[in-house]
Amino acid sequence: MARVTYWLGLIVLTPLIALGALVEVKNWLGFPLNATVCSGSICINTNGTAEVSPGWVEVYVGEILAWRSYVTDHAVAVIRPLELAIYPLKASGHVSIRYVKFLNGTYGEMRLEFVNNTADFPVGNVNYPIEIHITKLDIYKLNVTVRTQIFTVIDLEELGIVKTCKIQTGEPIRLVEVDSWKGAGDVAIYLIDGARGVAYTEALTPDGDMYSFEFNPADYCGKALLPNVTHVAIRVVDSFGVVRSDWPISIAGKTFRGEAKLWLVRGLNYTIYVKTTFGTVNHSLSTRHDETIQIEIPNAYLTITYSKPPRRVHIVGPHTIVDFMPRRVELPPGLYLVTVEFGGENVTYTVVLRPGEVVELATDTPQPARGEPPTWLFGLTVALLAAIVILAAIVILRRRLSTTVQ
Repeated sequence: MARVTYWLGLIVLTPLIALGALVEVKNWLGFPLNATVCSGSICINTNGTAEVSPGWVEVYVGEILAWRSYVTDHAVAVIRPLELAIYPLKASGHVSIRYVKFLNGTYGEMRLEFVNNTADFPVGNVNYPIEIHITKLDIYKLNVTVRTQIFTVIDLEELGIVKTCKIQTGEPIRLVEVDSWKGAGDVAIYLIDGARGVAYTEALTPDGDMYSFEFNPADYCGKALLPNVTHVAIRVVDSFGVVRSDWPISIAGKTFRGEAKLWLVRGLNYTIYVKTTFGTVNHSLSTRHDETIQIEIPNAYLTITYSKPPRRVHIVGPHTIVDFMPRRVELPPGLYLVTVEFGGENVTYTVVLRPGEVVELATDTPQPARGEPPTWLFGLTVALLAAIVILAAIVILRRRLSTTVQ
């Protein structure tokens, strides 16, 4: 009876003993992957599937042990490239992977370059110890070494390598650079020690260049970045209280009409040029705070009427004008000589213009003095007398000649 039981048990167990373990090797996209699957001392080269004896199974990709597990019936080994768990910024540099097991049974160390956390090294579930040498962190260049394992998360903020930084910006800042990072508006970045920043503004220097300045971003985390600038509004009025939009205003290489509104660098010396109808007027400016600047340029008007059209009019004084027949002239205040030419004869007037005045000047042709003949009549009389004298001389000469002949 015992012999019968033995043979029955042998018949039942034999199919179970013959059954192997099925191992599938795939990449991270789910496609079959060429690999070597080993169980015990037996290794099988496969293009995706291998049947081996149950027990400890090792999967080698490119002769590097990438996956190891105890398999009894079926298992899927997923292999992907090495992706280091470094955050919140991606890193680049080189990584030393230690105690790597090779297909020939030896162990060694591999040094690989990695870019943006990724390196060409097969990773399944073997958690090798590694030493990471970071030479670039997102936008920054640095030299940091971290010892860890492949699947360990590396929190750069927790390690004190980077820190979160938010900086408020506003007018007139138009662009901020922190190392190779650039952005407009508020800044929200991760900083490393030694990072430098540059802010570009809409403010103008006296030469007309856009004002920019360097700053240490770490000093402004959680704060507002305030440039050393002021906002000014400039307008020009005359002595009559009129805002002169017809007089161009030039400052820091830019020209405005009516009113100039712009950002300037606090404490620097600027020159304002106002081009009036009677010349260019300069005004010095050095701002300390936001302000509205009103520049008053004194002026006056001279209106001229004529009894008859002149040949030319000369207005000589703080500003000189030569014109054919000016009727209303805008001038700076002062003493003027107005000379009017009437057909070769001149008449000159003295005029004093004060700020905000309108002076009327009525001109006329030159008049002779009372009781004296006009100049033209005196000339005519002289001419007639000369003619009479000449005629008399001719008559006397003829008579003498006639007497002599007789």
